[in-house]
Amino acid sequence: MLITLNSEKQKPLLIVLAGPTAVGKTKLSIELAKNKNSSIFSCDSRQFYREMSIGTAKPSLDELNEVPHYFINNKSIEDAYSAGDYEKEIISHLEDYFSKQKIAFLVGGSGMYIDAVCRGLDNLPKDLAVRNRLNLELKENGIEYLQENLKILDPKHYSIMDLSNSQRLIRALEVCRITSKPYSSLLTSTKKIRSFNMVKFLLHIDKNQLEINIENRVDHMVNNGLFQEVENLRDKRKIKCI
Repeated sequence: MLITLNSEKQKPLLIVLAGPTAVGKTKLSIELAKNKNSSIFSCDSRQFYREMSIGTAKPSLDELNEVPHYFINNKSIEDAYSAGDYEKEIISHLEDYFSKQKIAFLVGGSGMYIDAVCRGLDNLPKDLAVRNRLNLELKENGIEYLQENLKILDPKHYSIMDLSNSQRLIRALEVCRITSKPYSSLLTSTKKIRSFNMVKFLLHIDKNQLEINIENRVDHMVNNGLFQEVENLRDKRKIKCI
């Protein structure tokens, strides 16, 4: 992969490496970042959390030490953190980084978090009291109750969203109840202007090889204590991360 900047006055460049789990994003990004003397910013929505390492397939300590990494192990699962929070935080970090460097890599497979950086998210209202009530309704009445509520309040969004994702349901309903408007009516397609250029690469390999890679990864996770990590997280299972 040849990466060049045409002039000193050109905007800095953010190179996005995305793709399915076990496709090889970590290895490739480290090789490229070392070659360009640059850094890696994670956009994996679970690698932020210090308590979740094995099941999230974080880079090893040796890999983390090969080049500077950001947004890995920077949060606790007890911290309230959303894609909107991530957008604000990473854009601030990138602005500072690009005042000194010309190239950075954004690496991960979480589409919403990639969009948060590349396109920006809508600034929708939040209300913790409303969200707490919705979480209580989920606990008392089940996810089907929330699904039916969204179907009434926003049939458009209901028809396209993953209805099995309780926290996305709660977020959509939270906005509906705060604004008395359909969640979908408040979503825009306006792309935010960034001070840097972006280029995206979606990695892929042969399907059979990908399946082998995934099987090997799962074996590696189990052998390195996946079940114990899950057991250690059991007491934290009510924590909500959006």
